[in-house]
Amino acid sequence: MKNPPGGCHRGVRTDPQPGYDNKGNALPIGIMTMDGVNGTKSNVRGGNDREDRPQVSHQVAGHIRRLVHSDRFHQNSAELHDDLKERLAALSGLPRDHIQICSSIGQGLEWTARIFCNPGDKAVICGPEEHDVAMFLEKYGVKTEFHFAPSPFSADIDGIVDRITDKTRLIYLEQPNSVTGTMYSRYEIEALLNASGNVILVVNESCRAFSDSSVAGLARRYDNLIILRSIYSTRQFEEFPVCYILSSRNSSVRLNRYAPEERPSLIRQTAAAVILNDMANTLQMNSRIHDTMIYMTVRLRGLGITARMTPGDSVLIRVVDPGMVAS
Repeated sequence: MKNPPGGCHRGVRTDPQPGYDNKGNALPIGIMTMDGVNGTKSNVRGGNDREDRPQVSHQVAGHIRRLVHSDRFHQNSAELHDDLKERLAALSGLPRDHIQICSSIGQGLEWTARIFCNPGDKAVICGPEEHDVAMFLEKYGVKTEFHFAPSPFSADIDGIVDRITDKTRLIYLEQPNSVTGTMYSRYEIEALLNASGNVILVVNESCRAFSDSSVAGLARRYDNLIILRSIYSTRQFEEFPVCYILSSRNSSVRLNRYAPEERPSLIRQTAAAVILNDMANTLQMNSRIHDTMIYMTVRLRGLGITARMTPGDSVLIRVVDPGMVAS
């Protein structure tokens, strides 16, 4: 017989887990909004507001467990979903009707290919990528080709435009590139949008969702811009990302017509709430990572190793003998 989440078993005292009383019973939660996660007041019907919510991310597990076991699971999910849309709108600077939540970056790509592309159309994938983009596009009969800039670390607007033909329907660009760290400026993205005509430009910002280099503002004016984003900031929440699409109002209408928005699981919504409720800490952590990568790059160069820090806060090392890295 397993021990209950809290209480005693065969005379052995066990401490109650978060979200349970000493007898192992799940505590009632009523209706909790995102404000009730990660150290802020909860909105509980039939109970008193509490200000002593856990202040660190790992302690939110108890709240997630209580939500999952609640009889009002679906009602909570609906309220969290509505609150999540409001917070994503505030984060992106776009109205709610420019935002569509999806289960993954892959699903966002599939929706885009299904709605904006036809079998036999061509897509240009810019630079190396790690998201199996070609697989998602080819699933809908889209022919893919890769474009590599003369330098793996430089933007190449002219080279991308030269690849556009009458059959080109989509261009995929990571911002920054997950492999090389290459990042296009807002001006370069806008130039590419103007030069590509009716070709859909998909910009994947999931690698750096909270940077100040987003091109989200362009989605108000360009119907051919689709932006993919993902919310997670720490390893605790990498398994529960909330992905969403930013686009113009016209493109968003098409997305909602052919691919109705699906609510993420309750755990994903709650994990997103933790991150969005603690943005100051998230941005501070990103700043520490940036400073650490600068320090590492300087130290490697001091050891005679050619190292380059990318805009995506990764460090690329050039070596002849791979053993140099291990040592």
